[in-house]
Amino acid sequence: MFPVMSLRIYRLARSGGIETNPTTFGQRAGAFASAATELGTATLLTRREPTGLNGYLILPEKSVNLNAALHLGQTVGARAEIAELSDDLADVPVIGELVFRPSPALRETQAGIDPTELPRLLANTIPAGAWVAATLRAPSTRERKHHTAWLSHRLGTAVPVHHSMSANAVVMTITAGGSSREEVRSMLHQVTAGLPGFDLDSDVVFPARRHRFVFGLAVGALLAAATLFGLPQIPYELPGWLPVALYGVAAIAAAVGLGALTGRIKSPDTRLRSRLDRADFPAPPARRGKPSPPRKERTIKGQNGAPDKQLPASDGDYPFAPNSFIVAPTVIVGMVSPHAGAVSGETVTRSRATPPAMLQPIGPMIGTNEDGRAHLSAPELLFGTAIVGRPGSGKSVITRTLFGWSCLERVRPSGRPGYPGSRNALIAFESKGDGVDKYLGWAHALGDKALLVDVGDPSTRAIDMFAVPGDNAARASFFTNAMRYAFGDQAIGDRSFETLVAVLTAALTVTDEVLEMIEGRNGQFIPLGRSPIFYAHLLLGGHSDATGVELGNGIKSVAVKLRNRDTPNLELEAAYTAIASLYEGRTESARRSFLEAPRNKISQLLALDHWWSPARPKITWEQVLSGHRSVIINTGSPRNGMMLDDSQNQQMSSLLMYSLQHAIKRVCSGWLEQGRSVSLFADELALLAGSSPEVISWLRDQGRSYGCRPFLATQRPEQLPALLRNNILTYATLISFAQNDPTTAREIADNVATGGDWSAEDIQHLEPFTVVVRSQVDQRRQSAFIVKLPNFEADMAGYPAAQGYAAVTA
Repeated sequence: MFPVMSLRIYRLARSGGIETNPTTFGQRAGAFASAATELGTATLLTRREPTGLNGYLILPEKSVNLNAALHLGQTVGARAEIAELSDDLADVPVIGELVFRPSPALRETQAGIDPTELPRLLANTIPAGAWVAATLRAPSTRERKHHTAWLSHRLGTAVPVHHSMSANAVVMTITAGGSSREEVRSMLHQVTAGLPGFDLDSDVVFPARRHRFVFGLAVGALLAAATLFGLPQIPYELPGWLPVALYGVAAIAAAVGLGALTGRIKSPDTRLRSRLDRADFPAPPARRGKPSPPRKERTIKGQNGAPDKQLPASDGDYPFAPNSFIVAPTVIVGMVSPHAGAVSGETVTRSRATPPAMLQPIGPMIGTNEDGRAHLSAPELLFGTAIVGRPGSGKSVITRTLFGWSCLERVRPSGRPGYPGSRNALIAFESKGDGVDKYLGWAHALGDKALLVDVGDPSTRAIDMFAVPGDNAARASFFTNAMRYAFGDQAIGDRSFETLVAVLTAALTVTDEVLEMIEGRNGQFIPLGRSPIFYAHLLLGGHSDATGVELGNGIKSVAVKLRNRDTPNLELEAAYTAIASLYEGRTESARRSFLEAPRNKISQLLALDHWWSPARPKITWEQVLSGHRSVIINTGSPRNGMMLDDSQNQQMSSLLMYSLQHAIKRVCSGWLEQGRSVSLFADELALLAGSSPEVISWLRDQGRSYGCRPFLATQRPEQLPALLRNNILTYATLISFAQNDPTTAREIADNVATGGDWSAEDIQHLEPFTVVVRSQVDQRRQSAFIVKLPNFEADMAGYPAAQGYAAVTA
C-alpha cells in the first residue's frame, strides 16, 4: 500500500438506494461536480477487486473541505469512506484511452435513464483486475464558447438542447487498464455505450510504449554517415555552414535517441504509469491552438469579372483535445455507484448530519462521527431511552455505559439542571449473568458502591417481595397480582387467583412459633424455618393432600388455642378463615380442581426456594429507593454455577419488576420536584414485561413525575406485544443497532425518519458498534444521526475524562 500524500481517496459503499427522480439526481450530481472541480480535478475509478466491484473517488487534498465526497455519496446512494488503493493500478499489461472520432451527428437522450443501470453494466464488463477511470475538470470559458458554436452547427440549431450545455458540465478523460488491448478496447466501448446521453463516436488509443525519439538514434546515425561519406561528393559551391548544421542535427538526434533508450526520456506509456503508481490521473488536456470554426456552404462573389467561388461547408475542428469530452455530471457519476447487486460488496448506511444541539456537552457523550462528539441530553433521559439491537450487537455494552455515566454523576455530581446527581438510585437488571462483573467494574472504577443481588446465589441478598404495607391478606393479594403479571391472566384465572390469595394469606402466618404449637405435627413433612412459598405449596397439596389438611387444621387449632388463652392472634384467625372453604366439608377429590392449577405456579417458584427462604438475608425495595442505593440484580447465570432456565429467568424478572414499580409508586412520589431520581437499566426488556405492557408503559407515561429514568434494551422488538412495542419505540431517545428483520428495520426507519429520508436498508446495514440515534433536546425532536460507539468498557478509569468530569479515585 502506498501513502497518499497529496490526494484523498474515498471508497463508495452502498447505503440505501439511488434517488431516481431526474431533477433530484441532477441537482445532486451538479453539486458534486461543482465541488469536485472547483480547485482541480477529480477522478472516478471503478475497479474489479477480490472483494467485488468497487468505486472510488480521488481528490486533491485541497478539495476535501468542499464536501465533494458527501455530495457524490448522496447522488449515487452511497457513503464515502476514506480508503487506500493498492499500488498496482499501473501494473496492468495494457492501458488505453478513449478518443474522439469524427462522425455524423448522433443523438442520445437522457430522458427516462435509470442511474442504477450503468453500475450493473460495468459489473458485467470489467473483468478481475481491470479498471476504468474518468478524470474530471471544469471547462474554461473559451472551451465553452467554442463548444457551443461547434454543437450548434452539429445539431443544426442556434440554441442547442444537450446535456453538455449544463451549467455544471465537466470535461473528462476516460482511461482503462486491463490484460490485453482487446479487453481494454471492449471495456471502453461498452462503457461509452452505457453512459446515458453520451452521443459522440469514439475510438481507443494506447499510449506508445517506445518513445518516438528512439528513432532519433537511427536518424542520427544516417545523418552522420551521409555527412562523413556523402558530403565530399557534394559540389564545392554549397554553403559552408551546411556540413556544420548536419553534424549538429545528427548529434542532437543521436543524443535524444540515446536518452530514450536509456530511459532518461520517458515514453507516454511510462509517464502515465509512473503517475498511476501514485493514483494521480492526469487532468483532461485542453486543445492546442484555436479550433477552426464550423461554417455552412456559401458562395463568394467574384470581383472584377472573376467567377464566383464556392466555399464548401465545414464541421470545424473538435473544440477539445482528442481524448477530452464535455458531459453533464449525470452522464458519468453513476459509474462509481455501488448498486450492481452482490458484486458491489456489502451495504453500509450513509451518514447524516448530527444536530448541532447534540454536539454540545448536554449529557452523556455517546459516540463520535464526522461532525464530532455526540451527546444525549441529560434532562431528556427522564422521558426514557430505548435501545434495540440483535444479540452481540453491543446493546448491553451501551446500557452498561449509561449505567457508568450514572455512577459518575453519583460520585462527582455536576450540579447542572436536569442531571441526576448523587440522589439517584440505580437498579440494573442483568439477564445473562456475564455482565455482572462489568456492572460491578463500572461502579468500582468510578468510586461508587453497588450491591449484587444474585437470584441464583444464596450467598447474596434477596429482595423481599412480600415487604409491602398492610396485613397478610394485603401482602398475599399483592404477590398474587405480581404472579398474574408474570404468568398471565390465562394461567392464573379468577378461581386460581382466589385460591392463591387464600393459601398465601395462611402461609404468611406460618412461623416457627406457630408450627411448634401444632400438636402432633409431622416435622418431616412440615419442617421449621421454611418460606411462605414452601408452606403455600404444602397447603395446595404439594406433598400430599393429607399434609395440606394437617397444616390447615394446625393453623386453625393454634388460632383456637390462643383465643382460649385470651391471647387471640387475629392474623392466624384470618388465615384459617381464608382457607376454611378449601378444607371444611370438602373431600380430597373435591379440593383437587381448586388446588391443581395454582399449585403448578407455586411449584415453579419453589424451584428457587432459597430465594424465598427466611434464612437468606434480604433487602427491601423501599430501602434501595429511599437510600439511593445502587443494586445489580442478576437473573441470569450466577457465579456459583447454578443455572436458571429461561422460564425461571422470565418469572423472577417479571416479579421483581412488578414489585419495584409498586415500591416506586409508594416511595418516590414527588421525586421530580425534589431533584431525586431512580434509574432503571435492563438489557432485555421482554423479561421484565411479563404478560402485560402495563408496568413498562407506566414508566413512560407516569414514571417521570416519580423521577424514573428508564434505560431499556431489547433484542427483538418484533416479538413484543404491539402496545408495548409502540410504547418503547416512542421513548424520547431511541438508539438502534442493525436489525435483521425487514419489518422491524422498516419500523425503525419510519420511527427515526424526518420526511422519509431513512430506509429499511439503512437500518439493516449499520456497521458493528454503530447506531442510529433519534432523540430530543428541550423536548424538541432532533433529526436522527449515526455515531460510532467507543469501547468505553476497555478503559473505565479513563471514562470520566472522556465525559469531561474530574478524575475519580476508586
